[in-house]
Amino acid sequence: MGEVMTEKQERISGANRADGVTDLSIPDDLPEAAIAEQIARCMHRDQVDKSGRPYVEHLERVAANVCDEAKAAAWLHDVVEDTDMTVGDLQDMGRTSMRTNGAVDLLTRRDSMTHSQYIQRIYFGAGIFGEVAREVKIADLKDNLSDDRRYEGDESMRVRYMKALEILERQP
Repeated sequence: MGEVMTEKQERISGANRADGVTDLSIPDDLPEAAIAEQIARCMHRDQVDKSGRPYVEHLERVAANVCDEAKAAAWLHDVVEDTDMTVGDLQDMGRTSMRTNGAVDLLTRRDSMTHSQYIQRIYFGAGIFGEVAREVKIADLKDNLSDDRRYEGDESMRVRYMKALEILERQP
């Protein structure tokens, strides 16, 4: 007897769609970064950034600016914060490593955290999870601070990002 899918699993997998299109059909032989990219593209597909550009463009730039070992986490760094996917969902899919899932967990700001607490959590993140999370967050902040991502009237956010980048670029 087959397992019953949750509504979220159906949406991710494309099951029961009237048009028959599968949203997330991932071949078994893909490397982890390519799997993470497909998950991110599916989960963020209708999102835009503050300037109205497809959100996935930000993820592309972040992933392009980290080492190979951090690319999967770079693709997924906002998937838990900005969609209904959880780290548990990533684990349940069984397609991403403990390194990636641990880094994504560190990169996910909890509602109860201030921005300062969130940055400190990443800064002091232990082991490979912390190393990957710091590299991804630095790339994320640099992209958010780039001239292409400047937003009118958002100077306080820019200052906050610059302070966070200064902290994270120090060696823990």
